[in-house]
Amino acid sequence: MRENLEKIPDTADFLFIDAAHSARFARWYIRERFPGMRPGIPVCVHDVFHGRRPLPFTAGAVVLRWLAERENDWFTASPARASEVHDRLEDVKRNLALGRPLRSGRDNPMIFFTLR
Repeated sequence: MRENLEKIPDTADFLFIDAAHSARFARWYIRERFPGMRPGIPVCVHDVFHGRRPLPFTAGAVVLRWLAERENDWFTASPARASEVHDRLEDVKRNLALGRPLRSGRDNPMIFFTLR
């Protein structure tokens, strides 16, 4: 992301972040990339909830704190953090005959939010 920052268009329709998961890197992309993005863009950040809470000193902890400071809502279907939501989505997938997993892991540690 750092090497290709100028290649990320300000007019992008979606921003997916799955890169270095350090707090330092999260502070960098919050400072360098988020301000240039249009308000209302959907964003997802991977590897936030492998447990009920993000580990301290990780990108997930930094992003969640940043969102809380701005009263910006977020969503996760992580079974570790939101097991009821995860189970409901699994039921929907089964009802749509999409119950066969695409990968073997059970984690879904991503968060989703709209950039304000």
